[in-house]
Amino acid sequence: MPDDVRIRNETPTDIWLALGVPPAGWRMFRPLEEADYAVPKVASAWLYWNFPGFYADPRRRIGKNSAPPLLTIDLALLARTNAPPDKEFLNELPSLKQRGSNELRVTNATSQFATVWLLDPEGNRRVGEIAPGETWEHPSKASLQWYFCTRSGEPLGMFVHAAPLPHQEGYPPVPEAKPPFQVKLTTDFLDAWRAYQAKKSEKDKRGLGPLKLIGDKRSSKPLPDDQIFISASTVGLDITGKDEPFNGLENREVRDVEIAGATLRWSSGNQILSGYYGKNNAADIRSLSIFCDRMEVEDNLWFPRTNVTIYARELVFKGIGRIDTTPSRRRAGRNRST
Repeated sequence: MPDDVRIRNETPTDIWLALGVPPAGWRMFRPLEEADYAVPKVASAWLYWNFPGFYADPRRRIGKNSAPPLLTIDLALLARTNAPPDKEFLNELPSLKQRGSNELRVTNATSQFATVWLLDPEGNRRVGEIAPGETWEHPSKASLQWYFCTRSGEPLGMFVHAAPLPHQEGYPPVPEAKPPFQVKLTTDFLDAWRAYQAKKSEKDKRGLGPLKLIGDKRSSKPLPDDQIFISASTVGLDITGKDEPFNGLENREVRDVEIAGATLRWSSGNQILSGYYGKNNAADIRSLSIFCDRMEVEDNLWFPRTNVTIYARELVFKGIGRIDTTPSRRRAGRNRST
């Protein structure tokens, strides 16, 4: 592994990164910042990412030896590695609203409707919508992560309700955690995000020019199962209704996902594919299409209620490898599919 890992923060909030248990070697990455992060050869085995004011969480870490050359911290990664919202708090929401316990106040200073989401690894929750010029008030609680975007899904901002963490020497400053929290949505981040995406797209195009593919000497030839060949993308989004909940999710976002690669080896050690199965990663995936030459299943792949379609020349199961599409609320055993 190289001594440096390039970190890309594509979220609208500050992210801090630490090698080992923070505060050892922490560094703050601002929204849309991209920079190299020094990784000593002799150090802890884990890279952690988190928000200011939060303890190191094992859900938000990656093995140092498994870290890709470019680690992108985006909204999907944060939602997938987030702790689920407290169910007791969610059950108390009606009474909290009635009592006017509105810790969060968001003003939409844009000319577009802003959609409000609560990040949840089991399926992000659509909480409301804010009209242009309107101020939206809602109860909040420590550790909740709020995300605001346009109706088309483009990011406007984010608010992370800090956990009660006393300031310790060496840690990033702890945000003031006294409600009400005032958030003002503008197009500043959206404009910067669009410019950043356009610049990144042009950079990627230059990197794939003919001189990179022909006549260039490479230090080593990647194997067919190398993670650089894997493409995973969300090709469709929808909102579930109350009459047709998905894995118990009502009024929440569900995804249609496509994954492609030469050889796809599904195991817990694959940092890309391991994020697309299991209750915390796949409860909101409505359909999954897989395209590859060879697919090897080395883990218990649970895609709850997902319509899984596999296009492969070879499909191989190893060890505990199996595919299970039982809905999350009815799962009683494990099914092996060939």
